[in-house]
Amino acid sequence: MAPARSAARVPGGFRLTGRWSFGSGMLHAQYTHSLAIVEDTGEPRMFVTPVEDITMLGNWDVLGLRATGSIDYGIDDVFVPESYTHPFALDEPQRGGAMYRLGLLDQALLCHSGWALGVGRRLLDELIAHVAARAGRPGQLAGSDAFHTGFARAEASFRAAAALVHRTWDDTERVGCATNL
Repeated sequence: MAPARSAARVPGGFRLTGRWSFGSGMLHAQYTHSLAIVEDTGEPRMFVTPVEDITMLGNWDVLGLRATGSIDYGIDDVFVPESYTHPFALDEPQRGGAMYRLGLLDQALLCHSGWALGVGRRLLDELIAHVAARAGRPGQLAGSDAFHTGFARAEASFRAAAALVHRTWDDTERVGCATNL
């Protein structure tokens, strides 16, 4: 369980303190986008801070996620100006296209599909490399028709899922532009 994340209201903004798990893309970022609860109101609010103001804990190095640059991080009593915050449920963007009108939560849900596809692709690639490395030995999967059939089905399922994700993204953008969500 992550420690409490809180923001104390001060003149001109907030003092932000807490720890966050799995900060996506943190090793590639210039800014963080962190959720915390405002102490005096209980409001969930997003806070944008430069990465120089955080402590990178660097504890994520897991199969399929290394390239995401995702790590846990902490912020200790950092001032965040009011203009660098917004309500968590905000769904009226200041700039950007139709996709940004989905709101933060729906956008995050769509974005996680990329992670799922990456993990699925890596799993299939690792499996085929493992099987190929043991090819030629008696009783190994590389010579098994059942393995090849199962792998072909898994590959086809993965490709169908990837096509569905890409189509969903395209449809969401197209409908959002056409209807001005």
